[in-house]
Amino acid sequence: MTDVLLAFFCREDLTHRLLYMLHLKFAKEVADYLGTRHHELYFTVQEGIDALEEVIYHIETYDVMTIRASTPMFLMSRKIKSMGVKMVLLGEGSDEIFGGYPYFHKAPNKEEFHEETCQKIKALHLYDCLRANKSTSAWHILYRQKEQFSDGVGYSWIDGLKEHANQQVTDGMLLHANYVYPENTPTTKEAYLYRTIFEKHFSKNAARSTVPGGPSVACSTAKAVEWDAEWSKNPDPSGRASLGVHVAAYEAAADAKTAEPKNGTL
Repeated sequence: MTDVLLAFFCREDLTHRLLYMLHLKFAKEVADYLGTRHHELYFTVQEGIDALEEVIYHIETYDVMTIRASTPMFLMSRKIKSMGVKMVLLGEGSDEIFGGYPYFHKAPNKEEFHEETCQKIKALHLYDCLRANKSTSAWHILYRQKEQFSDGVGYSWIDGLKEHANQQVTDGMLLHANYVYPENTPTTKEAYLYRTIFEKHFSKNAARSTVPGGPSVACSTAKAVEWDAEWSKNPDPSGRASLGVHVAAYEAAADAKTAEPKNGTL
């Protein structure tokens, strides 16, 4: 929603696309409605992989979700700079404030829903705002306010990253990850790859301690992973880990409404 609201103040609308971008259709609809000039940028999985080393160097984290989302923004910022754009408006924070991520449907009660939003807001500087700040600053792009950019560039990007990591990290390397990286031990080959690149640039203990750890599903905190038993079996920070939660919630609400007795009946 923040992206749409910001578009009211923009004359240029720029979307980054990788094969099937989840937000592409809606970005085009908004651009058509507002009469803005809509740009679509294309990049391949290999182009993203080639940028990983530079991305991790600039954003200074080994957090998997942040790296996945920062890479398209990094590539897009490079293109924006070449277009001569002087200022960029981004939308960050509304999903954290209002519980907009799909996994929030699994909150067991309103108290935990509220606590999760508070924890997400407090950690924005470690995730979304870190991405928005440093992936754009790499190209000397300045903007007035940090607002949100998600991982809606398509599943082929994430699948491509996982495939690349599988080629770079062996089963044995992952098996002994706790000996190599005892703090915030990577639990997947993708996380192991990012950690290796991070340590190459930032090898001091103080640097690795600035990155939060713990399991996450669709950008959740570690606490929210407990909301669904299935999530703890295979947690993934990607939004598709909770794909269908929105639909299931709305279907349940619709079924409940249908089951309600009509006025004047028992």
